Amino acid sequence: MQKAVYQGMLGKPGNVDAALRQLEEVKLLGIDGVELDAETIRPADEVQRLLAPNGKFRWSELMRAARLKTTAVCDSLAAVKKSPYSEAKLCNDLGASVLTVSGPDSFVWFREESLYELCDDLNLMGETLRACGVRLVYRTSNAELNRLNGTGERALSYMLRMTDKSTLGF
Repeated sequence: MQKAVYQGMLGKPGNVDAALRQLEEVKLLGIDGVELDAETIRPADEVQRLLAPNGKFRWSELMRAARLKTTAVCDSLAAVKKSPYSEAKLCNDLGASVLTVSGPDSFVWFREESLYELCDDLNLMGETLRACGVRLVYRTSNAELNRLNGTGERALSYMLRMTDKSTLGF
């Protein structure tokens, strides 16, 4: 079984040497890979590097140097919906076959209409990404345990029922 950690759990190293040391320590713990956060690994322009230097390293190079695999890339649902082909390319470039997303920032979990639209979006994005060799995985939080108005069904149960398991994982 492959063991991985989420990049966000590593904190924000202050420089590239600290980032590499951190990844090497993760490897020494017996971890095989890291799920990279797309927001911190996208190429940055010079202004972004000056404003947020700790998040804009060349993570693919650091991962190789630490002998770790990129197990997945994590990004916002909005980013994937806006540009699924760019997201698939990012995953493919990093050697990740999985793209994880979590629910929208502002969302009405107890409305069936909202969940129907979300499931429809997830199915469409999952199909698009699958055609590019990437599996979409939805990362749940406590919000999906809310109950729908009227039926009392949990949002997560509804999502599991309304999404295509061949293109979306949970």
